[in-house]
Amino acid sequence: MPGQSIRGPEVKLPVNDDSYADWMLDVMDGLGLPSTNLFGVSWGGFVARLPMPTHVIAGTDDISFSGSAELDRVRRLVPNVETELINDCKHCPPTTDIFRVWLGDRLSRFIHDEPEPVG
Repeated sequence: MPGQSIRGPEVKLPVNDDSYADWMLDVMDGLGLPSTNLFGVSWGGFVARLPMPTHVIAGTDDISFSGSAELDRVRRLVPNVETELINDCKHCPPTTDIFRVWLGDRLSRFIHDEPEPVG
């Protein structure tokens, strides 16, 4: 992902236009993918033109981005979006076994379009 600190091109795309969406569409075209499931972390979640269902998770205590404000913004910009705010979480989510199990289950339900369990 451009602009990411780990294993990404050392290019930072603007976040106030369609640059990331255009980049992602170029990648998908290059791979011959008419559609795909995406998992975006950090800057990767800020794309407004991708028509596929999107799930954005933010933390309440993120110093870089106000979690609730970012979720409000993404709800305005992205069609077919599900959002989730994690309490007591900064920019990097927990790495506990409990969180990893929760996240894996949550993403699996999203990808397979399954409802949240009741109870």
